Amino acid sequence: MKKLVLSALLFVAGSATAFADTVIAFSDLSSSNNVYGVATASGTEIKTYSGNTPGGIAVGFGGGVYGVPNTNGYLTFDLKSTGNATSIPSFGGYQSFQGDFKITSNADGTGTVYAASSGLALTGTIVGVNGAASFVLDTTSATDLTGTLVTGGQFVGPFGVSLHFASASPTFGLTTISGNTTIKSFSSIVTGSVTGTAVPEPSTFALLGFGVAGLAFATYRQRKVASAV
Repeated sequence: MKKLVLSALLFVAGSATAFADTVIAFSDLSSSNNVYGVATASGTEIKTYSGNTPGGIAVGFGGGVYGVPNTNGYLTFDLKSTGNATSIPSFGGYQSFQGDFKITSNADGTGTVYAASSGLALTGTIVGVNGAASFVLDTTSATDLTGTLVTGGQFVGPFGVSLHFASASPTFGLTTISGNTTIKSFSSIVTGSVTGTAVPEPSTFALLGFGVAGLAFATYRQRKVASAV
């Protein structure tokens, strides 16, 4: 019986971090390409502005398991490649990137911070197919996020962020500059999402605990009756 109860408690405790959900889904509100990828001999940098003054892309966002209201804000990010791109014959290629992002109320990354990463937490691999009009950043490291929409006890880490570069012009491809292979320069629009682990509401948590504990007790009673026969 002790083993059954212990198993039930461990199951309930583990369930607190067992549900991965979309926290925020966002999409570019413009019809023009506002993401800029610039290839140089040192690699490719991808950001939401073409000059040296940080600027954001107007995005609409909302959704998530806690019903984040539909709101407009600005997305800013700066990603830099961390090594040469690898070509896959007759397919395309991939390249590792690192950087950070913000969704804020102001276009320059200031104001209310809805969600943001820090410390080059946005680490992943951009994968593309030769000639494709879009490609994605696949985050591979767990990140802790800050911001009004990801704090307050509703979600716990690890968090993840995905970026989808759509309608890329020119289409995806690799280039070699001074002996280094990297994703060639492009412009695109962007969509994406932030995912996290939702903490169940207390009522849900309690019902789950009672249900598992009840199942354990029922199993114990069946075993006790069987042993008495």
